[in-house]
Amino acid sequence: MKKMKNKLGASRMVLVCAFVLLNMLFFSAVALYFFEKDAQPVEFGSIIDTIEYILLTFFTVGYSDISPLSLGGKLICIGVSMIGSLLGVAIFIAIVVWIFRSVLSYRRI
Repeated sequence: MKKMKNKLGASRMVLVCAFVLLNMLFFSAVALYFFEKDAQPVEFGSIIDTIEYILLTFFTVGYSDISPLSLGGKLICIGVSMIGSLLGVAIFIAIVVWIFRSVLSYRRI
């Protein structure tokens, strides 16, 4: 019974983290849109274009030919890229630890 409770807690934590992450990405895209829509109407002309840029910045390093011009836009992109990099490292470390724990528990049996 205790293991079931821990699994439910872990799945709830994953859902909460995913919800917070998606909200962070969406609201940073909206903020970037309002900072950059007048300075670069072609690159950041719609919310969809800005969401695409934020997702690329989060998962990679963004476009090399498009970059924000305003200070607010630059700060948003720096924050999004840092969070994406830290989460990427954290997920990689978690996977490696999980593999080591699986191997060690297999050897104990």
